[in-house]
Amino acid sequence: MPVLVVGVLRGHVLQAAPLGDALPVHPVTEPGAATWETYLPEGRWVDVWSGDELAGGAVTSRDVPIGIIPVYCRAGSWPAMREIFAT
Repeated sequence: MPVLVVGVLRGHVLQAAPLGDALPVHPVTEPGAATWETYLPEGRWVDVWSGDELAGGAVTSRDVPIGIIPVYCRAGSWPAMREIFAT
């Protein structure tokens, strides 16, 4: 899977592995991390685990308990994807 470099935050390169055009995935790579920052490209996005809608073109932070990988969906694709992520 290709890795997309999406920006630099405080000297750290932010990378995401896109699953198509609508689903950037930003794996947590630091052991013990409690929160994780992800740059979302321009547009409207939805956190697939919480359903919260977010503005793109900015860095967002979310809690990352064990078992949660930050995944975001373009808001326009969310209605078709929502059931996939329903728990």
